[in-house]
Amino acid sequence: MTVFLKWIDEYSIGVPEIDQQHQHMFRLANEIQYSTPAEAKKYAEKLHNYTKYHFGVEESYFSEINSPILIEHLNFHNKLLEELISIINEGLSTHENLEHLKSFYLKWLVDHILYQDRKVIRYHRQ
Repeated sequence: MTVFLKWIDEYSIGVPEIDQQHQHMFRLANEIQYSTPAEAKKYAEKLHNYTKYHFGVEESYFSEINSPILIEHLNFHNKLLEELISIINEGLSTHENLEHLKSFYLKWLVDHILYQDRKVIRYHRQ
């Protein structure tokens, strides 16, 4: 598989377990980027299941560090999952719907890891 997204150390938030999970999410993104409409549902379900697990880990960690923006982050997670479920429910059998999933997931990774998670960690380090 040609790598569409490549993890670099600068994406790390400094929490090894969460960074490893983010790296796995990059691998899932690459699977989705190169999937066909016929394969898309399988990858979308993998993404949904892993995301629920990952968000649980993140939320527990952010709660442990008493993040002042935990509720904001929980709401962000819930919104992402709702949108993912909506996309899956629309069906992924067309090229247009698959492209919607791909663009959603790429935007999500950037916003989730590079902005939202880093914001929580910045608050914790201050």
